[in-house]
Amino acid sequence: MRRLRRTLSLARATTDNSLLLDKVVVDYYGIPTPINQVASIGVAPPRTLVIQPWDKKLLGNLEKAVQKSDSKFPCLLTTVQLYV
Repeated sequence: MRRLRRTLSLARATTDNSLLLDKVVVDYYGIPTPINQVASIGVAPPRTLVIQPWDKKLLGNLEKAVQKSDSKFPCLLTTVQLYV
């Protein structure tokens, strides 16, 4: 039952869900780390995920990790945030 709930929560509906990035791993000073442990992930309208790293030096690594993920999201990198 848990697996079904998780699968259904990842299904894309009319809004984006921050759980879509749950399995993305970023290189954090040489250590593979889940993205939710190095950044906050929020949803901004319309259908945009906003990733704001706690360490601004990680922006490039975050962009690479999201682009390499299975979901192949397009990314827009700014000086402070990453829009997915």
